[in-house]
Amino acid sequence: MENLVSSWSKTVQISPENYVFPAGERPGSIEVPLCQNIPLIDLGAAEDQTQTIQEILSACQEFGFFQEKAKIYSIDPNKSCRLYTSSYNYANEEIHFWRDHLRHPCHPLDKWVHLWPENPTRYRDVVGKYTDEVRKLSLRMLELIREGLGLESGYFGEELIKDQLLAINHYPTCPDPNLTLGLPKHADPSVITVLLQENVYGLQVFKNGQWLGVKPVPYAFVVNIGLQLQIISNGKLRGAEHRAVTNSREARTSIVSFINPSHDSIIEPAKSLIDTDIPLYRPFKFEDFLKFYEKKKGDTTALMESYKGQMAISSSIKVAYIVEIVWSNGIQSVPKDYVMPPERRPGDFVSVCNEIPVIDLQENPNVDRSQIVQQILKASQEFGLFQVINHGVSAKMMEDIRVLYDEFFNMSIDDKLGVYSETFGTGCTLYTSGLDYAKEDVHYWKDTLKHRSYPLEEHTPSWPEKPVRKVAFKILDLIGEGLGLKEGHFIKVSQEQAMAINYYPPCPDPSLAMGIGGHTDPNLITFLQQDQYGLQIHKDGKWMGIDPIPNAFVVNLGYQLEIISNGKLKGVEHRGVTSSTAARTSIVTFFGPDPILPVVVEPAKELVTSNTPQMFKSYQYNNFIADYLAYLVKPLPRTGTPLDPYRL
Repeated sequence: MENLVSSWSKTVQISPENYVFPAGERPGSIEVPLCQNIPLIDLGAAEDQTQTIQEILSACQEFGFFQEKAKIYSIDPNKSCRLYTSSYNYANEEIHFWRDHLRHPCHPLDKWVHLWPENPTRYRDVVGKYTDEVRKLSLRMLELIREGLGLESGYFGEELIKDQLLAINHYPTCPDPNLTLGLPKHADPSVITVLLQENVYGLQVFKNGQWLGVKPVPYAFVVNIGLQLQIISNGKLRGAEHRAVTNSREARTSIVSFINPSHDSIIEPAKSLIDTDIPLYRPFKFEDFLKFYEKKKGDTTALMESYKGQMAISSSIKVAYIVEIVWSNGIQSVPKDYVMPPERRPGDFVSVCNEIPVIDLQENPNVDRSQIVQQILKASQEFGLFQVINHGVSAKMMEDIRVLYDEFFNMSIDDKLGVYSETFGTGCTLYTSGLDYAKEDVHYWKDTLKHRSYPLEEHTPSWPEKPVRKVAFKILDLIGEGLGLKEGHFIKVSQEQAMAINYYPPCPDPSLAMGIGGHTDPNLITFLQQDQYGLQIHKDGKWMGIDPIPNAFVVNLGYQLEIISNGKLKGVEHRGVTSSTAARTSIVTFFGPDPILPVVVEPAKELVTSNTPQMFKSYQYNNFIADYLAYLVKPLPRTGTPLDPYRL
């Protein structure tokens, strides 16, 4: 409670340091010109409206953040009706905003009114009538906008206008308005916003690169176009970026009504407003947009860039976060939310490693089997990765599958709906970037199709539409032989087989974006088929490129093989980079323990001796996978590796 600006602002002569904005963000002492051409729209005479406006101002000013505030003051962002200061995240702010804020939902009225302030005693009655009138006005404005855009009657149906939120901002007098802000630059996430700002100046809009003041007009409402309407109009309308400044002479109260879609609503450009086959924005769920909106903290450009692209998906499905070549080919620069921080960028040049072992698996009576075993063992110890040729999978089959997946990723969005999913663990999943697109600070430049593939008969029904397994077991048998393990040692820890097909569209600046970041596979062993350069491994402190060899598989060792070998073999850290000249598709097959079954993984007993003590704990693989996935979604930079908790 004591943090409320209205509780202490009258007692200070200078603005406290934690309310003083950096020089580049201050409103400054240069007078912002009043915009003389903000449209003023007359919706007809309404004597009762004048009285309503006076009453709502009086009620909010009387409440005015002076009476009975303790009952509704809260720092809990989940509380429906709450009073707080600055922003919802006051405790973590470096600089605070010069405002106190009361907000509560108000539609339907009978659902929310019991949570509203009880004092002043007329608050619920007056504000209830006001919000009802403002809702009617908002819907009237939307109907006029619908008509102007040429949308069908009833377009703004119940789901797009389901929620209404009332926000009352109180800006006490400030000793130095040049240094502080009431609210920073932002655009509203709503469909439409109706603001009553009484007769005290404080609202500014950002237009053509400069701030313009909005002079209050008595008994007029300011109508802001929200970002949802910008998207629905396919960019024909624009969400207004605005801010609130303070003054040293008198307090200001603004009363803001937001008309919002339901949280489950799918927002997308109106189909009748798409001039070409490529809409400006992709569909998304409003709930996800709100989370991302809060994350971007007023950076409207970056926010809206992340929702651009062709996403011609029917509104019956959930948001599809898919990069899609149809938009990535149409841009000249990498969108901000795909630009990696400098320390994570692939850069302009990585040397190709010419020392990666290439192992010939062709049956040859003149080649000693033990020689192949030693080649594999040496490669696994030195690189954790090698390439194999003459492996028994025909060149035709490898070409067929490459062409198949090129065809898949170039299908229309509608044709891919059957396998798109936001939920991991489904039989077949199509997604973009990483495990949690909505929470990522920076996205990876890739789309991924992933599905399990063994036993074949259990999983093919979920595939979009198949013999690497024999090669994998041949390699594992050779590795086991090299380690001195019994034949068949790896059978129990290789029952899971899954495929991931990564598609990397051409990128305008590969030095800034990343296809997939550095990581080591969590499974036993991985087979990768690549048609273009893009795979890099991290060795001896630097990244090195792997040139593709026609009809060869790249074999990666995963963490489980490092553990079972008691550290004799190493899982390889690798990443995928992009290209500006060609798309790249990598077809990846993972072999490892079944994450659903209680499979125990531990160092092979034959490899634990008095001279080579056990280096890793025994554990259930499903626990390891849970920890591995939790590690991947940690904010960067991360410390340690997913293997560290399992070391002895």
